[in-house]
Amino acid sequence: MLENLADGKYYTAFVRAVRGSYKTPEKIIQITTVSNVINPPTLKSSVVFEGTIMLEWDAQLPADFSHFKIVRKLGSEERIYHLTANNFTDVGVPNGKLISYLISLVNKSGGQSQPLNIQVKTFPEKPKVSYKYENGRFSFVFENQNDYDVDFRVDRNGQEVYRGREKNFVDDVKADGSDYIYKVYAVSQGMQSKPVELLVTAYAPLTAPKVNVSQSEDLIVISILRPETKDYKESVLEINGVIYKTELFSVKNEPDKVYKVKAYWVNKAGDNSAVSELIIETFPRQPIVDYKLDGNQVILKISDPSKVLKAEKFVILYGANKFETTSNEISISIDTTKVLHEFRVFSIYKEKTSPQTTIVVVAK
Repeated sequence: MLENLADGKYYTAFVRAVRGSYKTPEKIIQITTVSNVINPPTLKSSVVFEGTIMLEWDAQLPADFSHFKIVRKLGSEERIYHLTANNFTDVGVPNGKLISYLISLVNKSGGQSQPLNIQVKTFPEKPKVSYKYENGRFSFVFENQNDYDVDFRVDRNGQEVYRGREKNFVDDVKADGSDYIYKVYAVSQGMQSKPVELLVTAYAPLTAPKVNVSQSEDLIVISILRPETKDYKESVLEINGVIYKTELFSVKNEPDKVYKVKAYWVNKAGDNSAVSELIIETFPRQPIVDYKLDGNQVILKISDPSKVLKAEKFVILYGANKFETTSNEISISIDTTKVLHEFRVFSIYKEKTSPQTTIVVVAK
């Protein structure tokens, strides 16, 4: 009987029978003792890539070592692997999960060590991102898609502007129509998810444009002052209900005309600005004048042919004299020492003067 043999060891015994001087040939016997105490493995390294986890461990192998048993748990799913190497590569793992690995050393008798329990975070899944924009302020909301806590990282045009655990982030920029590229990542233990990429525009306020009006004898020129913003697309003039996509437009400066003008600009998103509205009125038509002579009195009968810009009054120039009337008839005393008398008559509407009508009266 062999006694005091250590657990889990490998022994070689040489056995022969002896009687007197007679000895039988030696017989070699291989003895492996049962390992009653099995030390658990210790973790050497765990490396995580997207879709892959690589584990390596150290272990004191007993002489009756059989294999390593790996129990892989992901949620309610459990898988069991048996292998003799002290490393394991798990492929096809989903992002954003917590996977538990229980690694035990098993001897030939089926005895197992206490398991090495390893919790591994798989490669992070990118977050869900929503945002709102108002007057130069982007307000972001992040939603973690992982089974573990992460930090959120935000880059604007390649520069990091935020990193933290908060799920809300506000970024103030200049509201001048500039375009920005935001990239949002989930970050954990040195691992960084693929980015959520957002191409956004800091739209300028849709304020009404300034409108300039210049008039010559023949033309009225209407122009929109283009806003100093990078998201400008086009200007629109609406004149008496007709739309023109232009910054500059001219109309004839004809009598008795009213131009109702609306002006606005459109940004690259197709949004219209507030509207500038104005009314352009030309001038009344040339009055129609008739007369009759009554002694030293000339009676002028004046009518206004305008249909829209009706005269508010009439002005009559006779020599150095000026007369005004709101009536259609006026009596003017003439200089009896003269034979020819010239009257110039104008219609007046809101300080706008019509072309003159000239009549010559012959006094007999």
